[in-house]
Amino acid sequence: MSKYACLFLILSFVVFFATNCAETDKPPEGNNETEMPESELYNATIVFTAKGVRNTVIRAEYIAKYSDKQETFGKGIHADFYGEDGEHTSDVVADSGWFDEDGQKMEVMGDVVVINEDGTKLETESLRWDPSTDKIVTDDFVKVTRGKDILTGYGLRTDQKMENIEILRNVKGTVKDIPEDELE
Repeated sequence: MSKYACLFLILSFVVFFATNCAETDKPPEGNNETEMPESELYNATIVFTAKGVRNTVIRAEYIAKYSDKQETFGKGIHADFYGEDGEHTSDVVADSGWFDEDGQKMEVMGDVVVINEDGTKLETESLRWDPSTDKIVTDDFVKVTRGKDILTGYGLRTDQKMENIEILRNVKGTVKDIPEDELE
């Protein structure tokens, strides 16, 4: 057998065994079928409505739908919230989050930023929104910026428009914009 034929034969065996012994794509060990998403979407949008009026539009870089849990997981989240009359009330940006499509509840985590229509900005690491109460809540550290005013603390309860904000403990702040009617 010639030197080239022998080399060809050896390379053929290497290629054959390399392709047939390669590991196939499979889910990580420890996962079972109930933990796997029913469907996965990229650069997708979810629209929630109440009484025929849009109340939330969620855009995400990645969405995984879990039918057995009735939950949807998202990464790279940007959500727009709307009031009862359909007017835009606030934006939410977060690294990831869970959405309950039946109850339309939402929990987001990681570099969460909420900005309402008047420019009030809320920064925290996680928050939950329940449309049945129209409340945004968190137990984490929060920073609220409204104009030149900055308030910080732990825990927060507020309405969807962030008009009535309650920081629950260790409240600190700098207030520079005091309305003239409150100075009297």
